[in-house]
Amino acid sequence: MEEHDYERVVEDDPRRCQGRTKAGSQCILKSVPGGTYCIVHGGATQLKSEKKANLRNYNLERYRQRISELADNPALKNLSEEIGILRMTLENTLTLCHTPTDLMLKQSIISDTILKIEKLVTSCHKLDKDMSGLIGREDLQKLAGDIIMIIGEHVPAGDIESVAMKLQIAIARMSNG
Repeated sequence: MEEHDYERVVEDDPRRCQGRTKAGSQCILKSVPGGTYCIVHGGATQLKSEKKANLRNYNLERYRQRISELADNPALKNLSEEIGILRMTLENTLTLCHTPTDLMLKQSIISDTILKIEKLVTSCHKLDKDMSGLIGREDLQKLAGDIIMIIGEHVPAGDIESVAMKLQIAIARMSNG
């Protein structure tokens, strides 16, 4: 604790601690900066909890923004890069083991990494199986273009633009909904 943590203030100072003494009168010490209580009456704890809440809110917002950035990324549907990263991590961990003792010391890390790889591979296979019947956005737009070409062979030229526009609107609606 610093000496300035126990600074006395005049009776009408707005920075005066809101705590009460054993006698029931208002504390005469200055409250911590940004707080309503002095060090003695829990001002530091009050600031710590506010800082924790602010940090938590900051992190939540940062994660929310990152999730928003990644939400439409087609690479998220492919876990092979993550599997590769985990396998490289396992390989690097094993490379650091030069003796049987090193292997014993790293056993939990190695075991944990192997379990993570197995879980990710299983998830990847399941995702590939579940998505095998789905068409990606780019493939869908190519298909729409092919459909427009086919329709264009049988529909008068003036009407083809209207058909193309309606197909694009339908694709956009599917992508957003």
